[in-house]
Amino acid sequence: MIRLPEHERTGRGYWLRAVFFALLLMAAWLLWSGLFKPLLLALGVFSSVLVVYLAHRMRLFDSH
Repeated sequence: MIRLPEHERTGRGYWLRAVFFALLLMAAWLLWSGLFKPLLLALGVFSSVLVVYLAHRMRLFDSH
């Protein structure tokens, strides 16, 4: 796997991909759960953020 320099992993495009991925996960959570209770919404946000964090740690956003 090709590793990007540190400055490219912290650039605007890198974070736009991460935010888009998080929004996509949250939308999927809302569509599939169908329940809009505060606890379930909070768990959906938490799990989406956790998945984005793990993807960041695995450097999945480094490759195009």
